[in-house]
Amino acid sequence: MSAEAQVDDAAVRAALCADLLELGRPLDAWLRVSMALALAALIFGVGHRGFLLVSLPAAAVAFYYGLRVRFDAVVFGRWARDWRGGDDVQVAGTLSAFDAARGSRAAPRSVAQRCAGARALLVRQAVAVAVHSVLVLAAALMQ
Repeated sequence: MSAEAQVDDAAVRAALCADLLELGRPLDAWLRVSMALALAALIFGVGHRGFLLVSLPAAAVAFYYGLRVRFDAVVFGRWARDWRGGDDVQVAGTLSAFDAARGSRAAPRSVAQRCAGARALLVRQAVAVAVHSVLVLAAALMQ
């Protein structure tokens, strides 16, 4: 594969990953709604208090992963725009600069490896949102 094709492949992978990570937005929106319901239920004494209280840490974890997913979506989107028509030195330089800014001393990772890590964050966000939602639902049903 030529250097130009590799850069185009990196740009396409970054764009696809950014688009995939946008799926975290509806999860975050639902989390905010269910969190508001849980807090209202706690304030007004509606629902099973234990389940509602346990749902709060799950919401915090989901919120954290949501922030990470949104950040990664922005980063991958920027990389996709910046790398179009660039060269492999630009891609490598961008990735190295990003790792240096994060203070990472780990071995360099490819765009595909980075995207796999970002997808794992999206899955963790979805699981945490689901756990929170199930706990809020259980609190409503156990009243």
